[in-house]
Amino acid sequence: MSLWMRGSIINTFYELSPRLYQGNTHLQAYGQTLEDMEMNYSQRLKAARKQSGLTQAGLARLVGIDQTSISNLERGKSQGSSHTVAIAKACGVNPLWLETGEGDMTTDHVILTRPTPKGAQLVGPFNVWDVDSPLHDSEVFLKFIEEHPGSTNSALVTGQLLPAGLRVSDTKKLRMDSQVIARQGIPPEQAYCVEVKGNAMEPVMPTQSTVAINTAITDIDDGRMYALAHAGQLRVRLLYRLPGGGIRLRSYNRSEHADEEYTAEECSSQSIYVLGKAFWYSVLL
Repeated sequence: MSLWMRGSIINTFYELSPRLYQGNTHLQAYGQTLEDMEMNYSQRLKAARKQSGLTQAGLARLVGIDQTSISNLERGKSQGSSHTVAIAKACGVNPLWLETGEGDMTTDHVILTRPTPKGAQLVGPFNVWDVDSPLHDSEVFLKFIEEHPGSTNSALVTGQLLPAGLRVSDTKKLRMDSQVIARQGIPPEQAYCVEVKGNAMEPVMPTQSTVAINTAITDIDDGRMYALAHAGQLRVRLLYRLPGGGIRLRSYNRSEHADEEYTAEECSSQSIYVLGKAFWYSVLL
C-alpha cells in the first residue's frame, strides 16, 4: 500500500483551543461539548449573537439582511442559512460550529474579507502581502497542491509522490504564522494547502475557500474533514469508514450532493487517495 493509503481517512482540527465562554460559563477544550451537540442551529445562532453583544437588528445590519430574517432563524423557522459564514464572522464565531455544532464555538482560524484590487485583507495572525514581501521570522510559506491533468511524479518536500493528475504549484502559496502550525505539532514541510471548488461544502466553505492540511496523517476518524484525490480530482469532504475498508464521502450541501460510498476495491480502481488532515481553513466572503 502506498504512503497515501488508498481509502484511509484522517482526523480534522480547525485550530481548536480551550475557551472560557461568558454567560453560560463552561470550559470547552478540544472538540465539541455535550451542550453544542444538543443545540440546534437556531439555538447556536442566538448564543453566538448574545455572546457578541449584538441585537438582532445590529446583526442583521452587519450581515446585510433584514431583522425579520434573523428573528425567523432564531425562532427555528429555518434550520440553516446561506448567510451562515457572514453571520459567524459578524458574531466572531466559528462558521463550522454555527452550521453543524462541530468544533469550538470560537477558533483561531482565519476568515478572509472581501478582496480588493490590491489583494485580500486577512483577519487574524496574517497581513496583506505580495509575492515579493520577505518572510518574517515567525512566518512560513505553505505551497498549494493543485490539479494538473497529465502530471506525474510530482513530489512533496518530504519526497512523497502525489497521485497522477496532481502537482505542487510552482507559484501559488499562502503566508502563515508559524505558531498556527506549531500549535498543531506539524513540521512546516508537511503542511500544504488546497482550494475548495464548487458548492458541495457550502455554506461552511464556499468555492475558493482555502484548506490547510497535514500530509503526515492518514488515520481514520469518522465524520472529520479531509483533502483527497479522486481520479486526479482534488476534493474536500467529510469521510467515514465502511466495513471491509470502504469509505463514505459526505458534503455539507447534502441537498445537492448525496453521500458517496466506495468499497476498498473501488477506492483502488478509481484512484481514491487521502492527501492530508485539515487543520485550518479560510473563507472568502
